[in-house]
Amino acid sequence: MSSASGSAQSNTGHHPSERRGLIPKLFGLMGRIFGVLLFSAFMSIIMEWVGMAWWFADDYTGYSHAQEMFQQELTYLNSAAKSGASDTYASAKANEYVQEAIDVAFFRSGVMDWIHASHVVKPGDHDMVVFFKDIQAAIYDYLIAMAYTLMTFMVRVTILTLSLPVFFLFGLVGFADGLMKRDLRRFTGGYESSFVYHIAKGFSAPLIITAWIIYLAMPVSVHPNYLITPFAAMFAFAIFITASKFKKYL
Repeated sequence: MSSASGSAQSNTGHHPSERRGLIPKLFGLMGRIFGVLLFSAFMSIIMEWVGMAWWFADDYTGYSHAQEMFQQELTYLNSAAKSGASDTYASAKANEYVQEAIDVAFFRSGVMDWIHASHVVKPGDHDMVVFFKDIQAAIYDYLIAMAYTLMTFMVRVTILTLSLPVFFLFGLVGFADGLMKRDLRRFTGGYESSFVYHIAKGFSAPLIITAWIIYLAMPVSVHPNYLITPFAAMFAFAIFITASKFKKYL
């Protein structure tokens, strides 16, 4: 009887998500990644449209800002592939694949041609068709800007994927230093703080997610190193604090 009650308590003491298998957890992780990418893509389009309406009107005409930003981000990826900023072969292949994907998705598929021609009024068009084409003509620049923003988004996702080893290396250094700090705390009889440990542990993953969302959604072109390096350093610091504040005795 006591064993049954103890088993019931142990089962109720854990959230059902903690008892899921590897495959459900993998699908859950993929769902969260897809959610972050979808949210970032949506925000990037909204930010570009808002900028076209208020911020970029004085310096750019129509969709020229989105087009220029795409070309600049593509330049960053090309330079990484040529200079060996990360693994040269991986960068070159990623550059080749993303440009092929953009070409297929937006140009060979006819999407860009459809946007360019969809607002043109033809002699035989009905009044209702003319009405909708007038609406498309009014938002023509925004549609082209959305297409270039999505192209930029694909390039930025590729750059961020190539930057994941940077987070890994920074985190590894922070983890090693944190374990050394933990050993010193054990040998000197220092105090452990579970509160600081849980706070630092909770900041690790959100720092990577925040870096992705900011870089993918921002409406200006910034060199990836200026954003990735600070967030990688903060991620390493969070790992350092987590490892250094881990319990002294296992």
